[in-house]
Amino acid sequence: MEQLKRQTGRGIAAAADYFAELANGKRYQFGGKSLTGFDCSGYVAHVFSHLFPEQGPRFQMDVAGYITSELFEDVESPQIGDLIIFPKTDKFVNHIGIVESEHGWVGSQSSTGVAFVFFNNAFWSKRPHKFRRYRHVSTKAIQAGICGVKVTCE
Repeated sequence: MEQLKRQTGRGIAAAADYFAELANGKRYQFGGKSLTGFDCSGYVAHVFSHLFPEQGPRFQMDVAGYITSELFEDVESPQIGDLIIFPKTDKFVNHIGIVESEHGWVGSQSSTGVAFVFFNNAFWSKRPHKFRRYRHVSTKAIQAGICGVKVTCE
């Protein structure tokens, strides 16, 4: 089962990368949930709704919802496709992204729009964060990881 979750994670990362390319050059939009502009949780919801359409409406939540959702479980060591969540502190608001590689994650930031962020980024690496993994396996996500988001395996 863990191998299937890893395969699903690769599909999540492939979809995150694909939608990041489509959103390239679009500005961050507070409350945004589409390719015309995303906020952080809107971007994550868009990726997950595409790969897990049967759960689609359940992904329409803010960052606090992702922190407590039973769809995800806390993990110590991130894998590709996991969520990275920066909980609210006295200084910062909640933020969320999707682990894209062993080097970093993709999210929609107010300063950049949808963009890749290195784990050792001077701003983000200093903030407290946690990782959460989607509990379920999806054939569509596995296919996306193997064949690419737009390509269907024959």
